[in-house]
Amino acid sequence: MIKDIFKTSVYINDLNCDLKQLRDFALWLEKNEDGSEISNLSGYQSQNLAKSLDVIKPLIEKLNKSVETYCDVLKIKGGLKLSNIWVNINRFKDSNRMHRHPGSVISGVFYVKTPNDCGDIWFETINGIEDYWRPENTITYTEYNSPSWIIPPEENNCILFPSWVSHMVKPNFNKTEERISFSFNYNYEGI
Repeated sequence: MIKDIFKTSVYINDLNCDLKQLRDFALWLEKNEDGSEISNLSGYQSQNLAKSLDVIKPLIEKLNKSVETYCDVLKIKGGLKLSNIWVNINRFKDSNRMHRHPGSVISGVFYVKTPNDCGDIWFETINGIEDYWRPENTITYTEYNSPSWIIPPEENNCILFPSWVSHMVKPNFNKTEERISFSFNYNYEGI
């Protein structure tokens, strides 16, 4: 008998948003607002955005529904609220270092623009498998034996994951086009 324990699920959902409006807004932010340096090794990360901005309200409504569905799948208490949301713009060779989102329950990314070779999101386990598992003894990497998992970005896709999962964004190797995304965190109010 096989019994899965400590399973980690990632939820991927197409949100069918107006990408042109979100792309134009992100590029305007980069040009007109100071960014921050949190997980980006290079590239632009905006400050946290006001959740009341009209341009992101439709996105937030769809994110809320996706998070609600994800909570049902995970069998965790619902009622999570959007804590913060920000824009990421990565041009040629820009990337984000390995990190987690402490102080949150669910984190995610929504892809606005994903040209070819723009950099995958890379998830990494913190269970220590890399200290014990010998790659030369692996026939095929699966969810059971892989120390990392890559998900290619797709426009209009939202990827949700538990905030404690370590992740990074590989460099954008597209020389002419930027990758644009919104990242966000959800938590219980008052926490």
